[in-house]
Amino acid sequence: MKILQLGRFYPPFFGGIQNVMYELTTGINAKGVRCDVLCSHNINKFEIQNNKSHIVLRAKSFGIYFSTSISPQMVGLLNKIKNDYDVISIHFPDPMAALALYLVRPKCKIVLHWHSDVIKQKYILKLFKPLQNWVINRADLIVGATEKHIKCSDNYELMKSKSTIIPYPFDLQALYDCVDDVLYKNLKNKYNNKKIVFSMGRLVYYKGFEFLIEAAKELGNDYVILIGGVGKLEKELKDQINESGMIGRVILLGSIPYNQLGTYYKVCDVFCLPSTHRSEMFGIVQLEAMSFGKPVISTKLERSGVCNVNINDKTGICVNAGSAIAIADAIEKITINSEEYKRYSTNALDRVTNVFGKNLIINKVIDTYRLLMDKV
Repeated sequence: MKILQLGRFYPPFFGGIQNVMYELTTGINAKGVRCDVLCSHNINKFEIQNNKSHIVLRAKSFGIYFSTSISPQMVGLLNKIKNDYDVISIHFPDPMAALALYLVRPKCKIVLHWHSDVIKQKYILKLFKPLQNWVINRADLIVGATEKHIKCSDNYELMKSKSTIIPYPFDLQALYDCVDDVLYKNLKNKYNNKKIVFSMGRLVYYKGFEFLIEAAKELGNDYVILIGGVGKLEKELKDQINESGMIGRVILLGSIPYNQLGTYYKVCDVFCLPSTHRSEMFGIVQLEAMSFGKPVISTKLERSGVCNVNINDKTGICVNAGSAIAIADAIEKITINSEEYKRYSTNALDRVTNVFGKNLIINKVIDTYRLLMDKV
């Protein structure tokens, strides 16, 4: 069995879907099953990356428009290699990959990994919807990371008869391998043993960081909030911190290099995902925090799987979205009682290990693909 992962980008260009593609590709190849990647580059250059176990084809791109990489070369590349694979695994939403699939019409099995509906670009969705529906109908299997990915989708009626749930695979060891003990000690000293609340993500509209900043006003001086990431709202959030008098108590860290990320998860006491819209469908950062035994505070988002990852009052606390007071209360509740903190911490590590462990999930993916291959 040979598998092709088809999607927009692939590491070293990181993001939620890219990380999932990476974990699937490396995990499947580690099991002795060939899995390659066809994706878009971030520049106008074609590139072939030969790894020890697999190949990554990066089609040249003419730029990003409406969150879509304009990469016509992807069509020709897919047409050239379409007969080399038994399964093509396409990651949605991605109009360019969908168009390539539509134009090439490969005869192999098609697995559609449904990461999210198109939420924000409603006008673009009107143009994309016929192509999206064609891919849904063409797919032999549709995979969602949680039940809500499928059942709460606007496209549930089209998908329900051929869908299954497979959580995202998560490598518990990867971030541990890049913990920097010197940086850890420096951060402990810098923040003078304050309770550290960490958050991480792009500084964009649906992440809700403004409510986490507002929550700092409800906490004592023995707390500090660290927010990693860059994005369009950086200046707006900086202005909010200044105007609310939270300088030194809320700190925007900017982009955190991957080889330092594990250190921030290790040093924090609590991780917070304050998202406000169902554009946040899963939140892999929750798993990253839980792998360090950190309790998670996340938000209840209608038709989102976020709180299917972080289980309320078990691995952390799920609060109403858009409530700074609820976030602050949850932070205090988790950190004020050492026995309760230990319970949350133990449950968080147990859940990420036993439900999302990479080896477990990759075995399930391979078994699912093989069963699909057996179907006529």
